[in-house]
Amino acid sequence: MPVLKADGSVTRLFMAMALTGWMPLAAGQAGIQAWTQTQISPGLHTLLRQVEVMHVPGSPIPRGARITQVHADRSYAGNADLQSYLCWNGTVQCIEFAGRSVNSDAFAGMAADQPMIVVHRPRAWRGGPKPVFVRSNVTVWYEIPAQPAKP
Repeated sequence: MPVLKADGSVTRLFMAMALTGWMPLAAGQAGIQAWTQTQISPGLHTLLRQVEVMHVPGSPIPRGARITQVHADRSYAGNADLQSYLCWNGTVQCIEFAGRSVNSDAFAGMAADQPMIVVHRPRAWRGGPKPVFVRSNVTVWYEIPAQPAKP
């Protein structure tokens, strides 16, 4: 974890991590890891017509990894009233955003290598510009199961 010093600098370890890029633990190592992805939706231009934005891990997730927590947020220009949902592996298992974000353990125990889908549906334009493009960010924390020790 980065350590902010009184002079505003960070530790060398953090700088090394930032320069080389962080990679998930290799399969067989236990611990909590995360993946995150940002996407921009297609333009929303019709009331009550939804768009789906798929978020996927950027690198392979170890077999057996299970979700522990999720976070999603959204941002867009204008005053449109949008209804948004975060869904796991399709649009059947979904949770609704509260305002501009959602934090939940509702998907705990589900496979972490499956896509998360953010669904946006405009309910009212409120004088805002059309179409509306929504930036969504999804972070999925997951646990890699411990491998049994070999004799």
